[in-house]
Amino acid sequence: MNLSLRFWLIVSFFIVTIISLTTLLLFITNQNRIDNLEEYINTLQRTRIALLETNRIKEDIFISELINPNFHEKKKSSQELRLDD
Repeated sequence: MNLSLRFWLIVSFFIVTIISLTTLLLFITNQNRIDNLEEYINTLQRTRIALLETNRIKEDIFISELINPNFHEKKKSSQELRLDD
């Protein structure tokens, strides 16, 4: 009986250890995925902000060039060419 109890205690300990290690491994894996997704989201947000700023700059260029006669003749603005570069 004593040997049997010791055996079950050892088996129980190993089962709890395996479950704990598996849970820890899953947590670490999911945390890495979450970190990658957060970095991807941050990159998308920075790209969106850059696009919005570029659109605002283009609108400002066209508004300022409405009164410039050279813009109507050449159909290109020096500011717009610099922005494209």
